[in-house]
Amino acid sequence: MARYAARRALAGLLLLFAMTILTFALFRLIPLPAGCLIVPCGPGSHSTDADIAAAAHKLGADQPVPVQYAKFVWRIARHASFGDSWVHGDIDAALRAALPKTISIVVGGVFFLFLLAIPLGVLSALRAHQALDRIILVGTVVGVAIHR
Repeated sequence: MARYAARRALAGLLLLFAMTILTFALFRLIPLPAGCLIVPCGPGSHSTDADIAAAAHKLGADQPVPVQYAKFVWRIARHASFGDSWVHGDIDAALRAALPKTISIVVGGVFFLFLLAIPLGVLSALRAHQALDRIILVGTVVGVAIHR
C-alpha cells in the first residue's frame, strides 16, 4: 500500500512538473510584442525600443530561461500567485471570482452522479448477468473511458 501511495505521489509530482513546463513554454511561444504590456497595441500605436526593453525587464524576460522558470514555479508554490494577465489584469482575482460558480457546478455534478449511479448500481445488481446489467456495464466503462 505504501509503494502504491508513493508511486501515485511521484506521478502527481511529475504531472505538476510537466504542467508547469508546458504552461511556461506556451507563455514564451506567444508572439505578442513585449511593448504591448506598456503601450497599448493596435492601429496607430507604436512601441519604442525603450518601451519593449522596459516591458522585457518588468517581465524578467531579460534573464536566462532557467531563472525565469524557477521564478515562475517559486511564485506559484510560495505565493500561490499566477501573476497578471496581459488583457484582464490579476489572474488570482479572476480565479477567486470564478471559484463559487465552479464549486456549485462540481457539487451539482456530484449530486447528479449519485442520483444516477446508486439506482443504476442497484438495478444492475438485481439483474446480474442479464442484458440490462451488460448495458449498464458498457455505459459505465464508456463513461470512465471518456472521463480519462
